[in-house]
Amino acid sequence: RWEHARKLAITPPVPFVPTIDDAKYSYLIHERFQVIAQSEKFADQIAIREIHDGERPSEVKFTYRELYTEAQRISAFLDIQPGEPVGVYMGKSMQSIASYLAILMAGGAYMPLDGKIFPYQRLTYVCNNSRVRYIITARSCEKQMLELQAMNGNLVFIYVDQLLGEESVKKSSSITKLVAEQQIDYNNAAYIYYTSGSTGNPKGVAVTHMNVISLLDCSHQEWKFSSNASMVWFHSPSFDLSGWEMWGTLLY
Repeated sequence: RWEHARKLAITPPVPFVPTIDDAKYSYLIHERFQVIAQSEKFADQIAIREIHDGERPSEVKFTYRELYTEAQRISAFLDIQPGEPVGVYMGKSMQSIASYLAILMAGGAYMPLDGKIFPYQRLTYVCNNSRVRYIITARSCEKQMLELQAMNGNLVFIYVDQLLGEESVKKSSSITKLVAEQQIDYNNAAYIYYTSGSTGNPKGVAVTHMNVISLLDCSHQEWKFSSNASMVWFHSPSFDLSGWEMWGTLLY
């Protein structure tokens, strides 16, 4: 089924009726999410559940509205060119997904960096090869960022847990307007991931907005994504399939 969906995704998108509004249908990931997050029906529904293990396991819930607001807050601090890659070094969390959305809203392409499974030599190679300027991260990862910076002194780190609140949301509206004027379309890269490098150095692969939406729409024909479904974020953020896991539940 997965192979079948991948084959379908390389053909022109099949006709599909969106769950929100035909007139507002978009092949840009962040625009489709925006329609859902601002709709009366879905804005206050749960988008993400974070399960925290430990002696006292807990669950934290975030609505579509909260996720979109967080993405706006982060995007206000991104001054990037259309299609520019921006690294994201964080664990699986609401803020990492909000960071992906923020980068898309600012016109860039997100590039997940997974320090749990990849050594710093690989991460340094990826940062140098992609010519990434910014890495969005959290203060809990500061030690790892210092090690990365020692290998690449040109990197600029943005710590999401230290950004201002209301001021940045106001600022993001002007950035969103600027991005609209740049006419970002579905052929722009949405995210970048690197191959394993088993036959040499890892190779960067740019996945466009159209690639993502086409795959999801074709998958929807068989698996019927819905707002009532939940999916575990199982794979590493640096693995291509994680995009299917995230957007397959958040965009339908």
